[in-house]
Amino acid sequence: MLLALKLALAADIYDNQNRIKESDTVKVIKPKKCRKKIYRNYENICQNLSDDEFYDRLQIHKSTFDYIFKNIENGLKRSKNRTEVSPREILQITLEYLITGGSMLRISQTQKLNRRFVPKLIERVCKVIYDKLGPLHMPKFEKKDWERISNEYYQRFGFPHCLGSIDIKKLQVKASTCFDLETFLFGIVDPSFKFIYSDLITFNKVTDEKLFQNCKFFRDLEDDALNIPEPDNLPKSNLATPYVFLGNENLELTKYILTPYPGDMINQEESNFNLRFAKSKLCSQYTFGMLLNKFKVLTTNFAVSISKVTNIVKAIMTLHNVILDLEGCTMNDAVQFSNEKFVDPANIDILDEEALRIRDIYKYYFNFIDIDDNVDLVSIIL
Repeated sequence: MLLALKLALAADIYDNQNRIKESDTVKVIKPKKCRKKIYRNYENICQNLSDDEFYDRLQIHKSTFDYIFKNIENGLKRSKNRTEVSPREILQITLEYLITGGSMLRISQTQKLNRRFVPKLIERVCKVIYDKLGPLHMPKFEKKDWERISNEYYQRFGFPHCLGSIDIKKLQVKASTCFDLETFLFGIVDPSFKFIYSDLITFNKVTDEKLFQNCKFFRDLEDDALNIPEPDNLPKSNLATPYVFLGNENLELTKYILTPYPGDMINQEESNFNLRFAKSKLCSQYTFGMLLNKFKVLTTNFAVSISKVTNIVKAIMTLHNVILDLEGCTMNDAVQFSNEKFVDPANIDILDEEALRIRDIYKYYFNFIDIDDNVDLVSIIL
């Protein structure tokens, strides 16, 4: 009798185990089938939209999307694809994230994707965008490129020997474990509203003495590693002056970076310099405004690591240049960006006498060149 009970109990346990295995099999197969159907519908929806509807959704035209996809398609393919997401759908999802600024968790829920898979997917696509399209649409640091940019600045804004305008945007990165660590988006813009250079800079308020001492661009600038043209005479003058970048009150005045005269107690000549300086700085302010207006993700709190944010930022800068090259720019896109002050100008010690002298050269140039084109700046300054 006891033996019969044991056999019946063992048979019952065996049947329950089989049922569990069968139910598990159903749970594994069912989501895969649903996901495949969902993504086929998602791709069809985007393909069936008109160009205006497509633009409203992704903020780019279909022809621009096709150009981007054609150039990065090979980089999105993998030999072992564990999901039912096609390369075209991956690009569409990434662009929607960059443009809308929606959270990655929400994307994973609405698109039925693993929440751990989405950040990796977006980071991979952003890296491919920069690697494939960056060399085609981001200027190289060659002497002829710098000379072209300088000529465009002088023709459009009347500011000679200018190689670019610098602006800075503070980003919110939640993933940072250090409360004293701040993250900044650093960008240099040419007179055509395109980015020449971009970087993500971290600043420790406790250990770092200068705000941008960790920026690779400044280190290369000091080491003469950027192929900057040699100092040359300013137009209609006989004084050799170095080529410069236009900074703002957050940056230190150096022989390569000009900043405006600080404070309200400045004379008329310094005020005239600041007006010409502000006019030439408009291109970077409008460019950052366009960037923040189109790519809403830059105004959100990033919940990913600094390395992932870096890849996202580089992809956005590259996409910005791609869009300008293919679609151009209208005044409706040009939203002015207000400068953010991170440092009190009064706390910036200007110890470089050469930098002060160079700024004074530009001050006299803007104040006297309009009076007499043949003015001898050497005799005025020295």
